[in-house]
Amino acid sequence: MERFKSINIVIAIALGYVVVANALAGDKGRNKVMGYCFDAAFHEKTNRLFVAGGVIGTHIFEVTDGKLNFVTTVFDGGYHRNLKISGDRVYLADGYRGLLVFDITKKVPVTTWKQQNVSGMGIYVHDNHAYLAAGAEGLHIFDISTPDSPELVGKCKTNDNAWDVWVDGKYAYVADLRKGVTVLDVSVQSQPQKVSLATWDESDSMAEIIRGEGKFAYVAAGRHGLVVIDVSNALNPKVVSQYKSDPNGFAEGLCVRNGLVYLSNGNSKNKDENGLIIIDAHDPNSLRVKSKCTFGGWVEGVCLAGDHVFITNTQSGVRSIDVSDPNNPRLVDSFGPIEEEKQVVIDTFLETEKSQSERQIIDYVEKTKSEILQGRRFNDLSTAANAFLTLISAYYHQDQSALEQTLPLVKHKKLFKELSSPEQRSRMLDFARKSILCRIQVGNKLSKESDLCAIYTSTSPDKKMDQVWIVGYVEGAWRFFQRESDIDINKWMPIAKWVEAMTRNILHLQQEEAKKATDLLGIGQKTLHRKLNQNGIEWPWKKHAFIRMGKEASLIPPPREHEIRIWRAEK
Repeated sequence: MERFKSINIVIAIALGYVVVANALAGDKGRNKVMGYCFDAAFHEKTNRLFVAGGVIGTHIFEVTDGKLNFVTTVFDGGYHRNLKISGDRVYLADGYRGLLVFDITKKVPVTTWKQQNVSGMGIYVHDNHAYLAAGAEGLHIFDISTPDSPELVGKCKTNDNAWDVWVDGKYAYVADLRKGVTVLDVSVQSQPQKVSLATWDESDSMAEIIRGEGKFAYVAAGRHGLVVIDVSNALNPKVVSQYKSDPNGFAEGLCVRNGLVYLSNGNSKNKDENGLIIIDAHDPNSLRVKSKCTFGGWVEGVCLAGDHVFITNTQSGVRSIDVSDPNNPRLVDSFGPIEEEKQVVIDTFLETEKSQSERQIIDYVEKTKSEILQGRRFNDLSTAANAFLTLISAYYHQDQSALEQTLPLVKHKKLFKELSSPEQRSRMLDFARKSILCRIQVGNKLSKESDLCAIYTSTSPDKKMDQVWIVGYVEGAWRFFQRESDIDINKWMPIAKWVEAMTRNILHLQQEEAKKATDLLGIGQKTLHRKLNQNGIEWPWKKHAFIRMGKEASLIPPPREHEIRIWRAEK
């Protein structure tokens, strides 16, 4: 075990997981990388909070009177997204592998079972069954009467992408991403059947998270806010009311108890509407805001335990709020690099006026993009704008060859499934359809190796830029690197540099050498260093980095010459 400052790291290779313990004790995780904290679950027996942190794994806290005491982080290679606790097991929806089971009887949880072939988006545990919202695969039902040996007993495609699920009696209610709520009869778990659908928008009934109480289902419906559905007749569900904080509000997560809805509400433009909103839903037909507890950073999941609500705060970690008096919720603790302490650094290019040439390129891109989404094929990597268009065409036409040229990372065996999946194709095309090009850097000289170009977009004409698409010039062509939802240059620039290095690896190494490099993933420090040297790559362990692309975390060394150039560029 090697000690770095106050962080103890144990790599348990044989067990297939990594434990990071005692990290940054005493500073409430202000410098800790939390990943994308999406959901939380509380174990009453041990007073422990489990927080799903995406590619970083699951963070575990001991909770005393709402105070968060960090215990450990468990990482086993997937994308931890949504979790529920039943008995002494955590059932986790993994965005890369499906269903995972953790034994939490010990201080450090142990993975006892995992699925391998679907995307786990949301999960609900009811009696002896786990219901997994499995994205494009719909609803998967597992018999968990033997907790460490779940058995898939039934599955059914839904109307879109199953994002979350709530079960009441013999019906399962699935938040179906863009199609509202799909209702399935699960009275016979081996033969689930779709029976009805509830929608609230003709073109896009966004549905992210669903919970229920009594004869009503409550949906965190993104830009539509909170949607309440009367499910007293599951064969004919009816939307009875909606709540939206303001035009820029997004309902992201929720819990319901005794007629009160605890809603996590995201609002990037109005900080006074970002955080927890408690809504009186005793009369579901007439919703009334009871109180608010606002704070910075985008919000996602809500976990209600006793007198406290825990809200996952994405990269900012987790917040603990005392709701013993629902009229006066009070923030009592937080863990993670809280948003208020961050300095957002915007690309100075965005402060300049648009040139005539930039306007012409924007018009060209929008026109060509429209043609591609109507069936035109496009393959040209000569400019940054054309690489962006080629990516859209590759996904639209499912052209694997063009995709590999514009996005070489798709050749990486650890990223292939994610970057080539139907879910990724659907997401990328959805972003492409809705994104309006706002700014693109226009070069006044010939492209050269390692040039980067940022393409900034917005989801509507009246919204500020909220996406940045990064392309880079590698091996004589422009290639797509990444899409980020945060335009802070301090966030996307370091990732872009490392993605460039990974891209060069894939393009430089011969097929056999590339296989050796990717096979280095997941092995021990000494073995890693030895094999790197065998491949002629000098890569000090202290400079290692986890690369986030979509839902995967990978560890791969850049070639020596480009590593040196990158490190110099960062000085």
